[in-house]
Amino acid sequence: AWSPDGRLLAIGSGDLSGSKGEARIVEAVSGRELVHLAHDGKVRALAWSPNGRLLATGSEDKTARIVETASGKELARVAHDGAVLAVAWSPDGRLLAIGSGDLSGRKGEARIVEAASGKELARVVHGDQVLAVAWSPDGRLMATGSGDKTARIVEALSGNELARVVHDDDVLAVAWSPDGRLMATGSRDETARIVEALSGNEVTRVVHDDDVWAVAWSPDGQLLATGSLDKTARIVEAASGKNVARMAHDGAVLAVEWSPIGAAVGPAILTGSRDGTAREWRVFMTTQALVDAAKARAVRCLTQAQRRQYFLPVGTSLWCIERRLWPYHGDEWQVWLPKRKAWLASGRQGDPPALPEAK
Repeated sequence: AWSPDGRLLAIGSGDLSGSKGEARIVEAVSGRELVHLAHDGKVRALAWSPNGRLLATGSEDKTARIVETASGKELARVAHDGAVLAVAWSPDGRLLAIGSGDLSGRKGEARIVEAASGKELARVVHGDQVLAVAWSPDGRLMATGSGDKTARIVEALSGNELARVVHDDDVLAVAWSPDGRLMATGSRDETARIVEALSGNEVTRVVHDDDVWAVAWSPDGQLLATGSLDKTARIVEAASGKNVARMAHDGAVLAVEWSPIGAAVGPAILTGSRDGTAREWRVFMTTQALVDAAKARAVRCLTQAQRRQYFLPVGTSLWCIERRLWPYHGDEWQVWLPKRKAWLASGRQGDPPALPEAK
């Protein structure tokens, strides 16, 4: 899990025997370890607080822990009756939602606790492991996904159930739309479903050919991305369920995430797969957006001969040299560049520096 500012990375792991685990915080650029937190079982979940000052961990040792990211000092520990499989911070960082369950799959629960103290405020009991938890954008509601084949929407401070979504198999993922009106679920029943958050009424569904492990909303809430064991990620229109795109991997797609929407060409979707790759895909909502993106990515610098052919002044755009784009990628152009900038800064006094010999 990335820190909110992108400088740090939290990594959870565990011994294959399940007898020990750990969470580490490292510098993203260098990999230098800053904090090490030992658990007595595999670390199954990680989440940074919104301000990045705290990290929550969930482990098969039946505890969720909250630590200071700067020092690794443990501030709170919440003991459960089963493995902790999911953790999520409220938008204001005051509360933590924790999903847990017996690894045998007989029972599970979600708890909402105060982050500063670990004090429990509410509890949602399921009939199987709670595999996913997510907060509504305003922090008033929480969604849970469970192996009991249900997703539930509850009031965060009381735990009162407002709606329930029933699947035909385990619910593996839950995600709120940016405006909080809709919720998406992903399930082993090979479907992702979009429902009205306050009623649970189904709006549309996405049918895959295997378990749906991941769901994610575009920043504007108009699109939903899904990831499945059928080796595809799919994008649909939230309102209609109309298919927008299908992206194929060589292995199960276990993670999907959106980048912020770009002003010119639209959003990008990131996928993570068991084929050993993470990939970025651009979503083009119009033909013109595709054309604009192609032009932006296909730009090239003209040689001196080509500039003369098209009646352009001798020389080149400085950004071609700064970006080391062909044919201005050689060291001789890096030597020439500061001389050119100095001549421009002087108000073009004297003769300009001679261009390197054309190649």
